[in-house]
Amino acid sequence: MLDLEQDDEFKGAHDEIVDFFNRQFEILAAGGGDKTSAATLQVMHNMCLPEVGSLCLGYGRFGVDGSGAGTKLATSMVSAMLFAIGAGLRNVKHFEEIGILRGGIGPDRISDATANIIKWRLAAYTTRMCDALDVPTSDVVLDHAKYDMSQKRWISISARLPVRGHSKRPVLLVPKRFLRHLPTLSGEEFKEFAVRKYQDAHKNDLNKKVLTAVDKDNILSQARASEATRGEFINAATSTGSHPYDFDKDPWGLVSWEQVAREYVKSSPFKPKQATTDDEFKRFVRDIIAYFKHFVEEQKGWQLLWNDDGKPRREVASQRLFLGVAWLACRDNDIGIDPEANIGRGPVDFKFSRGFQKKALVETKLASNSQWMHGVTTQLPIYLNADKTEHGAFVLIKHQDRNDDAILKLQQAAEQVRKDKGLSIDVTVIDANRDRPSASKA
Repeated sequence: MLDLEQDDEFKGAHDEIVDFFNRQFEILAAGGGDKTSAATLQVMHNMCLPEVGSLCLGYGRFGVDGSGAGTKLATSMVSAMLFAIGAGLRNVKHFEEIGILRGGIGPDRISDATANIIKWRLAAYTTRMCDALDVPTSDVVLDHAKYDMSQKRWISISARLPVRGHSKRPVLLVPKRFLRHLPTLSGEEFKEFAVRKYQDAHKNDLNKKVLTAVDKDNILSQARASEATRGEFINAATSTGSHPYDFDKDPWGLVSWEQVAREYVKSSPFKPKQATTDDEFKRFVRDIIAYFKHFVEEQKGWQLLWNDDGKPRREVASQRLFLGVAWLACRDNDIGIDPEANIGRGPVDFKFSRGFQKKALVETKLASNSQWMHGVTTQLPIYLNADKTEHGAFVLIKHQDRNDDAILKLQQAAEQVRKDKGLSIDVTVIDANRDRPSASKA
């Protein structure tokens, strides 16, 4: 549902995306649904849609170059398409419709597919923007840049693009109007739609047990089999539409945090004691959390955790703000900090390290998140054990006064974890309440 039809490099891009997937459907259908046929293997090759690292966007945790979509992911996507064909789908207006029928097609796949198909258009747009802004460019070869319908394969193109630092890898720019949260159509949203539709149909049923006794998966299976229900969901979703991310209001705190954090660290430099021993390293992590707490509570950092409409921003806003303050302070003190570090049992919010031996894990949550106690008693201990790390910290950020008893409860839980599991967990509660009195009235 991107705004692809303005009179620029992207005019006709919507039809190009739809034609690409319909062509793959045609090839699969011609193969009779045989997973081992030449037709299926050809589509498998065509559906290898790597994350476009040149965009420096996406869902990867390790760098900006993307993880790529290998045979395993292509197999999953083709399997979903074969399932869709078996369910009677012969053409698509939205690629996400495949995910409705089978699932497993998340926002990363949708984003990668779209970026690959219009990559040659993104290159043309980037060149035009760089020429207008006098940004230096270089001649590069852009692989997997365009799908040739006549040859039924991906081709490379030559382009003039800016390049990144020492790597000399090309950079692609994206119009702001394309940047939004995905997906607009998804399997989970369809499931919620199907359950609501079922409940509405039985809301006057005298036997209220009907609403709880029926398995939601059965409801989903019936809804998937109904072309009318799928069409109703798609029409409802597309009529609502999706909207570009508002960079000015920045409701998720994805943009504004960096500059504010940089200004705070510059005006109030973080000057910890030396962190050479284990105890000094633990103190460093405690001090940097205290440094962030002071920023939020005493230096108006809390303002970045609220939207203009008076509603608290999502958890990701506080995590990015913490990253901005902590990363700059860590850089100046030769301490490593890795956001969303995957330590074997899932991604912990932050991992601090110096060398191999000195390390600590930090988990953050909003008090509005019902899982904050679980974070101290279960989630963080699991991460610490998986990473063979004894020291962790849990940071709770509260927007309202009603969570005033959180400190005591969390400290008691952390003390119990220390006794039961021998793990050290510091607890910090940060007050991001916007309704705070001035110093004269405090």
